[in-house]
Amino acid sequence: IQNGQLHDGDITCSCGYHAAINDGIVLCDDCEEDTPFKWFNNVDSVYSAADEYSGVYRMLLDKGSLYMYQSMPESDYSQMVMFGPFTCNFLLRFCNDFSRKNTYVVIDPSVKRIKRLREYLTDTGLQLVFMAGGIDQVPLRKQSIDIYIDDYSVTNSLCTYGSFIYDRISGFLKSNGLLIGVMGDYKDAPKSVQNVKKDHPEYPADKLPISKFKGSMKANGLDIRQVKLLGTTRGNEMHFPRNEVGEQVSMVGYTAVRK
Repeated sequence: IQNGQLHDGDITCSCGYHAAINDGIVLCDDCEEDTPFKWFNNVDSVYSAADEYSGVYRMLLDKGSLYMYQSMPESDYSQMVMFGPFTCNFLLRFCNDFSRKNTYVVIDPSVKRIKRLREYLTDTGLQLVFMAGGIDQVPLRKQSIDIYIDDYSVTNSLCTYGSFIYDRISGFLKSNGLLIGVMGDYKDAPKSVQNVKKDHPEYPADKLPISKFKGSMKANGLDIRQVKLLGTTRGNEMHFPRNEVGEQVSMVGYTAVRK
């Protein structure tokens, strides 16, 4: 124990579950050193991934981050807020504006990326819990999360593993817990989707329509409260790695409540 926090140890259960705590980071048995998510060339660096976007796409990402921040409710009591896996830059962009009353849980399968996120967030004064492992393996109690932030986590997990994670998100959220997120609409970018599939053969193009995201949310007890178009790329340039020049992608913000 250091500074009142558990620094090293083990988490075990009679069911056979095990996770280690090393240097203040929870290490699940399925954690990996490098990320399995290969959409960007320099994803482990977190900040520099944005250097691979066009100016137009960065502007849309900023709109998405602002949408999520403005959708986070103020509260007089402490809340549990969860990010990840594969979260993008919203956490880093607005961390200095977050409530200091809350506890923020950050998960990612990559040990390297979790360490880098911790490095960036060390001096923010936030109460942070870092976990390296898959969303199925992190030691979180069911219905313990007040707010889940989907900063492309659902989309990036779909790209990496070929399935939605709304069932796991719904399981973690408390009754009336809030899901706030952003997603891309790739209906006008079929060649870009095929480019992504070169690195992620399991990427399910048939699940990319927004209607499929909505269907998975509803099937897992998540009541959609808002879906808002935030903007669309333009121009004849590459907006992000794997984007086919000339194909446009839209940014959508959404909120949902666990029934």
